[in-house]
Amino acid sequence: MVFEGNPLPMWISDSQSLCFLDVNRAAVRHYGWSRDEFLAMTLRDIRPPADVPALLPNVQGHAQELHGVGMWRHLKKSGDPIWVDITAQGIVFRGRPALLAVAHDVTARVQALQAVARSEVRLERLFAASATGIASAALDGGFISANPPFCALVQRHWAEFGGLHMLSFTHAEDAPACLAQLERLARGELQNFTIEKRYIRPDGQAVWARASVTLSESTDTEASAFVAVVQDIDAQRSNQLALERQHALAALAGRMARLGGREVSLPDRHVHWTEELRAIMDVPPGGGVATVEENLSWYLPESRERVTRALDDCLESGQAFERAEAARALRPGLKILYTSGYTENAIVHHGRLDAGVELLPKPYRNVDLAAQVHAVLQMRGEETR
Repeated sequence: MVFEGNPLPMWISDSQSLCFLDVNRAAVRHYGWSRDEFLAMTLRDIRPPADVPALLPNVQGHAQELHGVGMWRHLKKSGDPIWVDITAQGIVFRGRPALLAVAHDVTARVQALQAVARSEVRLERLFAASATGIASAALDGGFISANPPFCALVQRHWAEFGGLHMLSFTHAEDAPACLAQLERLARGELQNFTIEKRYIRPDGQAVWARASVTLSESTDTEASAFVAVVQDIDAQRSNQLALERQHALAALAGRMARLGGREVSLPDRHVHWTEELRAIMDVPPGGGVATVEENLSWYLPESRERVTRALDDCLESGQAFERAEAARALRPGLKILYTSGYTENAIVHHGRLDAGVELLPKPYRNVDLAAQVHAVLQMRGEETR
């Protein structure tokens, strides 16, 4: 009754001839052969030909107690292969040495394991072939693996990683923030995080990289681990810093282009200050000097008479005075840079610039202005007008 009613396929086979002596209903149902067909077959007939040579040593000398035989490939009547886990026991059946076997179909489990193995192979190939650095580490921080691009980033061979913590190559200033995120990740407070940090190479050079870190799930055979995908952004960051410096220079040039000025209304001699001039002179917004006379009080006493004469000439004639020469008269040795927009022959005669004149033609960018101002400031006093 136990044999016939068992839900798992069971059979009794002759230990010498390997012929089937009896099978239960579950075997008939699972394998597809009828009972009479089974009794006309041997154990060889339900195995792929390639597995038959290993069959005879396996079935001989079985102990009398129940024991596991291992996993084997079997064939159904349809020709479909299946994997079975065999448990067997040596018995005497009808006066002859025989083997009682129970087969547990584990095909789904084997296929799942094979799929995992194939996936692991693909991941290993992807890991090795990836152009992006990938490294993994145990929860205690010890390195588990690192692919060639990661090794190239830190300029070390994998053999040098033994016993090192995953933050061993991280710049000392960046390590605390990275460690704090790793601890939060390990506690389950984060699913992942991304951080930009510096790695230190053996020669002391620091390279910037963007590391995206996650925690792999634990399995029956492997514990959770940190997995970091690391992208070299050193050149990108250098370009960004250069762009930021260029923007700062452009902003400086913009201020240099309009350091501050005044507008004088000729009829009422009212003076208006620009916001830049107020900032330079530390005057609150909206403040300034209302009249020309009050405006002169901001000049040094020894300069006021010359400024007054130049300004009076301008106010009386209604024409702008030669600002550059007037300014140099007030401050000998003053460096002057012209830009295009002057009337014909103002600074160009016979198609050539006057000696000592520095000209920046329009149109120009703020960075061009800043560079030219810097060049003029570096010149000796007699070289430039």
